[in-house]
Amino acid sequence: MLQRFFTHPIELTINHKSVMFNSVEDFEFALDARTAIPLDKITNAVKASLQELRQEAEAIAVAAKTLSNLMSQSPETSSGITMRLKSTDCSVFSKDNGWRDIINGLNNDESFESCKYKQVALKTYLRYLSNRLGMIKSIQVELEKHNDVKDESLSLAQARTGSFDVNEELDPTVHESRSGMTKLPKGKSIMFDVKQGDRIELILAKYECKLLVGKDIMFIDSNGVKYPINMGNNKVGRGHGCSVKFTSDTHEISRIHMTIVNHNDKNLELTDLSTHGTYYRHIPA
Repeated sequence: MLQRFFTHPIELTINHKSVMFNSVEDFEFALDARTAIPLDKITNAVKASLQELRQEAEAIAVAAKTLSNLMSQSPETSSGITMRLKSTDCSVFSKDNGWRDIINGLNNDESFESCKYKQVALKTYLRYLSNRLGMIKSIQVELEKHNDVKDESLSLAQARTGSFDVNEELDPTVHESRSGMTKLPKGKSIMFDVKQGDRIELILAKYECKLLVGKDIMFIDSNGVKYPINMGNNKVGRGHGCSVKFTSDTHEISRIHMTIVNHNDKNLELTDLSTHGTYYRHIPA
């Protein structure tokens, strides 16, 4: 139960409109209405293929896990939630129902009192994701029950969670270049034992890249730009803080498209976190 004496007001800009909340209770009440699923999301889900629904469900699960972990590390009485929320990629928050505006607005308030608002927002947003996931599962059951649906290629599936900005279909010419390559499973790490002279060919969405193992390990993007893969975790994508940074016009690349963990230049741990996927081929020396 929210404490009644917590009356610190907060002002947010949602859908280009300024909204004032006089207390945490007012804020929680207003957010309840934003757990409803927008009509266009329901329409898209009904029209989607079984493969698209599976990918959407997976994307929602990844977002929910990320935020659940954030909350478990941030007690309600701790201002730590402010730092953790600021460091979280905003793409995990859907634009639906103004959620991304709400989170961005809360991030602009670093006061201790705002921590309670942030906890309420995260809990309520997780309810929204749960509702979305429940809706998708119900439609999946009906499709599996009434249709003999063949699995479609993941490379053409579109994520419709609203948690991602990219919804364009990939260029069909990309599929030929993926021949003989393996798709990284989304959210699951794959370990590669490497030695000098090895290379790992990659396709991120539709962009051909590679990892070269020499004295140092280098990531070479589709334009031939080289990035060192340092010890530890290396983020690859368009987002702020990525050590391998793609330009903003590479829309098919996710903000954090993948991670590459370098274990002493002997093992590389690759994890795909993207909307449009990552393909690889390991070529030993």
